[in-house]
Amino acid sequence: MWFSFALPEYSRLDRGGQGGREVAEALGYSKDKIARALKENGIEARSNIRRSSLRHYDLKKLEEGVNTKGLRGFARELRVDSSTLLHHILKFVRSGRGRIP
Repeated sequence: MWFSFALPEYSRLDRGGQGGREVAEALGYSKDKIARALKENGIEARSNIRRSSLRHYDLKKLEEGVNTKGLRGFARELRVDSSTLLHHILKFVRSGRGRIP
């Protein structure tokens, strides 16, 4: 089967963080063919969930931004929804890595 030859290369590209389209293009196949081959071989594809861009900020910076610009204003500046910013801050608090000012 063609996929068994491409599997090591697929694993290398996938672990490198490339998405399905990029991996398919690098292997010379369509994204649909790659998805079908993964399914047929019992390999789970990565989900479409994007990691939050807020993960690069520490709680202190987020608190300062919210205190000076407000939740909505700072969220707009960061180009995220205000509920996403609030969720991220609360996640810090619940994990014990921070507190609400």
